[in-house]
Amino acid sequence: NIFNAQNRARTDINFDMTALARYEPEPGSLYEFGYSRKTRSPNLYERYTWPVAGPFTAMFNWFGDGNGYTGNLNLKPEVAHNVAFTGAWRDMSGENNWEARISPFYTYVENYIDGARTGGTFNTFPVANSYIFQIMQFRNFNAELYGVDGSGRVKLHESPEYGRLQAVGVVSFVYGRNLDIGNPQYCLPGNGLCSVASFLIKKGDGLWNLMPANARIALEHQIGGLSMAAETQLVAPKDHVSANKGEFTTPAYALLNLRAAYDWSNMRIDLGVDNVTNALYSLPLGGFDLTNYSRNAFLFGRNAGLASVRQVPGMGRNFYAGLTVRF
Repeated sequence: NIFNAQNRARTDINFDMTALARYEPEPGSLYEFGYSRKTRSPNLYERYTWPVAGPFTAMFNWFGDGNGYTGNLNLKPEVAHNVAFTGAWRDMSGENNWEARISPFYTYVENYIDGARTGGTFNTFPVANSYIFQIMQFRNFNAELYGVDGSGRVKLHESPEYGRLQAVGVVSFVYGRNLDIGNPQYCLPGNGLCSVASFLIKKGDGLWNLMPANARIALEHQIGGLSMAAETQLVAPKDHVSANKGEFTTPAYALLNLRAAYDWSNMRIDLGVDNVTNALYSLPLGGFDLTNYSRNAFLFGRNAGLASVRQVPGMGRNFYAGLTVRF
């Protein structure tokens, strides 16, 4: 075949580098600025997967998107250029009352390896509102990511009688897009002309599987060997997605988690409850839940299966316990 007739030997010459500048104008304040170059060569699947038919391409998928992928011998290594700044501050009064940290970043990726639609699908006669599995080929594009991470802590109370009470917070935001791929989200299933036109008209399709803006806010209490915490996890809607891959959007959600631990001598006991309210939510990074698809496709046909594809749901109320012994 065509693949076997080609010269398949490939040699990549890669190099990475990092540079970091640090400035501490006074005790309690620290600023860092860094640059890094990171290179990744295509893996074996991305370069040497040769099937192009739907049932066979489906075997080569580690994205969790249900699509099928075929390789590309002409892929170049990815090169990511990252610049980041960090500012960190902490209380220097001797009481350790507070600390804060913020880290914005920007990354530009040359030859980003992503999937491009070949025009083939797994479903020739889709029904209304069904999901269409695409056949994709790995190709090189340009992409960018930017965002910010932040964390902080503030002491609310501390005394020998009542112990230490503090509030802790962590926030994260990242936005990524493929600068070369169009956004075919408004194209009807199977409308290849519309998909091609979208590549020419509107660039900047979302990158696959990026976490939306999220935060964790916790109230922590410690007295002696006993520590307890009540934590709220807040996740924003995920609406900037990879329409090219058919990625689902997910709604916002909030979870309440409780945990406690007791530490003494060489032992530690942990107890906790995650998702106390048993909230139903979709995992933004969970990928596609193909359970209903497999069942309904087997019982009622492929179209019925495709119509039931959904995002993997998050875990319900979960109790856990742990024992740690140190020797």
